[in-house]
Amino acid sequence: MTSRLLVDKIEGKSTSGTVQMPAGHIMQTVESQGIFSEVTTTGSSFVDSNMTLAITPKFANSFILCNFRCWCSCNQASGGIRLQVTRNGVNVEGGYLAVGEVARTSGPSYWEEVQHIQVLDKTHNSTSALTYKVTLMSAGGTARVGVSNRTGTMIIQEIAQ
Repeated sequence: MTSRLLVDKIEGKSTSGTVQMPAGHIMQTVESQGIFSEVTTTGSSFVDSNMTLAITPKFANSFILCNFRCWCSCNQASGGIRLQVTRNGVNVEGGYLAVGEVARTSGPSYWEEVQHIQVLDKTHNSTSALTYKVTLMSAGGTARVGVSNRTGTMIIQEIAQ
């Protein structure tokens, strides 16, 4: 004999949204898609882009999966961009991406392409609002994020543990 449970809604005993789901289930998703204004730098220190999104985790031990898709460019064949994802201003472990630093050494004097950054934050340990942001710095030349009024996408998901 098999068992069946039919419900229209699952709600926490004391407050809605506190039901602990099995590990791996998505607890919530926040997203933003649109045209993010261009941010330019020639410096070797990270600066904030306009790609920022906040989430308030339901559980301190959950994982936060961040996916960012943005257009980048550099005006120098031997240049490139270094991107990182920060949480409340601190680099998220594994959230670093070097773009075009080697691949473009003999390429055109100007390049432009879409980049995807995915980071799994396992250490946030918070139920307060967390702000995730893409930051950039130049690896030679003028580095840009949010290029040519093209659409960017940010998706952040809380995953139960």
